[in-house]
Amino acid sequence: LETTTASQSGFLLYLNVKFVPFFSYFIFGKTIQRNTWISAFLAFAGTAFLVFDNSNADDDSAEDGLESPFTVGDLWCIAAAAASAMFILRMEAASKAVTKASELNAASLWVVAVLAFIWTMGVSWNNLT
Repeated sequence: LETTTASQSGFLLYLNVKFVPFFSYFIFGKTIQRNTWISAFLAFAGTAFLVFDNSNADDDSAEDGLESPFTVGDLWCIAAAAASAMFILRMEAASKAVTKASELNAASLWVVAVLAFIWTMGVSWNNLT
């Protein structure tokens, strides 16, 4: 949030569900229905209109260095949305491979918890030194 606004970040992070049909088709070769393509393109267009609308920019945003309609923070948000879309697709494949959904959920939860703990310890260690 140092280089983008919270509202713009929110709009960009919700690109994850819009990326899913594109990744399904281009990466995994799945057939996508025409209505899904139309919906995805309309959703992308709507997100673009919301993100690149500078009519709500005020003088305070220019002082913060947020006057550009597209920043490096926005790229990070798009990358996070793409990673989330891939997670959705990989979770779909994984859920078909297991018999108990609770085991998959537990494994996913523990992986996230352990990685978050490691990240937090690394940040904390850097702040102490």
